[in-house]
Amino acid sequence: MFNIMYNKIPKDIKPSQNVAKVTFVGAFDPMFSMILRERRLDTLLIMQDDAIDVEGNRRALGKINPNMEKKDKEEKVKEKDKEK
Repeated sequence: MFNIMYNKIPKDIKPSQNVAKVTFVGAFDPMFSMILRERRLDTLLIMQDDAIDVEGNRRALGKINPNMEKKDKEEKVKEKDKEK
């Protein structure tokens, strides 16, 4: 979803990859964001690939609480409903 929206931005006003990386990591919980930021990845694409790897590793270690994910999804749905 992030890439779809990012790629729709006209080139003359599209933020740089570095700004996009900051926005991308800001969408995650603080711990996840910190892990990605500490990696100091060169490109948005590499950061997105690493995000998938980190998420998989955290799931395998039980560091991601499934109940918290459900709560986050419910909150996002409520926010979207408010925007309408």
